[in-house]
Amino acid sequence: MKRYLEQLITDMRESASSVPDEDLSVFFANTENDEYLPFSEAFQYGPKRKLSEILGIPSMSFPPEDQLTDSQTEILAIEMERLLKAYYFYPEFPIGVPGRLRYRNLVRIWDDEYVFLTNGETPLEFCDYDESHCPFPGYCNICSQIKKFKDKEAEETETFTDMKYNALFDPDELDDIEKNEIFEPYNPDLSDRFIPSIYNYCDRWCERCSFKKRCRYYYNDKKLFGRQDKELSREEFWNRMQYILENTCYFIDKEIMKRGIEMKDTDNAHYEQIQNKIREHPLLKAGENYSLRIGRWLYDHRHYLEEKIGLRVITKIEQELFHCIEIIHWDHTMIPAKISRAIHGLVDEGMTGDLEDASGSAKVALVLVDRSMVAWQNLLTVFHDKETEIFEIVDQLKNLRDHILKDFPDAPNFQRPGFDD
Repeated sequence: MKRYLEQLITDMRESASSVPDEDLSVFFANTENDEYLPFSEAFQYGPKRKLSEILGIPSMSFPPEDQLTDSQTEILAIEMERLLKAYYFYPEFPIGVPGRLRYRNLVRIWDDEYVFLTNGETPLEFCDYDESHCPFPGYCNICSQIKKFKDKEAEETETFTDMKYNALFDPDELDDIEKNEIFEPYNPDLSDRFIPSIYNYCDRWCERCSFKKRCRYYYNDKKLFGRQDKELSREEFWNRMQYILENTCYFIDKEIMKRGIEMKDTDNAHYEQIQNKIREHPLLKAGENYSLRIGRWLYDHRHYLEEKIGLRVITKIEQELFHCIEIIHWDHTMIPAKISRAIHGLVDEGMTGDLEDASGSAKVALVLVDRSMVAWQNLLTVFHDKETEIFEIVDQLKNLRDHILKDFPDAPNFQRPGFDD
């Protein structure tokens, strides 16, 4: 057995040292002029093959678990993980899982089918989130934590629903509106119940927003999709799509009449020119660089964060740190999105009012940058061994903030409806 395992490990190391470059663009007709195939498109539509075929190591090469010692399963598990990572597959194990259990689960998925991508990372999950069939009993408590979180969220939602407000419009009336008007066409009489355009200058974090019941976006989203006890039927789906279309047409017709706009054919060339300017703008690239860096940091440090904060949120300090991680995780994708919207108004000079709207989007980006900076600085109180990295990230955010202010000097003075009133 010893000689066999040595040969098997040698074969795995040889495979890891000769990873091929697989060009998936041959499978997609629309990528001839693209520099690279979008990861999401390739992941979803690319050709799937068994891991054993991609890696060049048949599943039958691995000895039965009961014929191996604990030391041998640990060594094999480590070598299998290194091989997978060489091919951009990243197995996700809870902290502390022994080699025998990792080996067992790796062998179990060795013939599962995946898309081999060389421009991204593919996570390998072993859990189906059924606590009664946990692949890592005694080492993973994600299912129980999810249940606790859902129970707590349901309790908080019930408490929040019972709250009353001393205002001209009681937001709790929305519950009655939702029950009685789900399939009715758009009703302009409801307009006064909501803060106009508040959804254009927010962070889209509805669960944390104190204005959500004064927001048309949240109302429509909850009204259409928020209280479904079962999957939508085809008829229910198209009824909801009809509602959205009627709602949209109402707003478009209203604005056309109000502004005296003469409808013309779409200038596709102008649209593409604007999109190219947005994509190449240095400010957007700076925002995207930050987003990519943080996405990578959160993934690479997922076990570190688990160890430092834990899946249990018990003490006040742990709660605060967990909240900071949530903010960083949410904001790192929203910052480039808001910058992109702001730049659109900056480069598209043909649209009336776009420059003012751009300042509003830029202000949202500033709010997110400032909020993320505070969150990172709070992490320094515990993450002492990551000081250098965090200081670099905070410095990157400060530079990003300076660039936003340089391109949008009026952004701090913009009055966001609701938030700045």
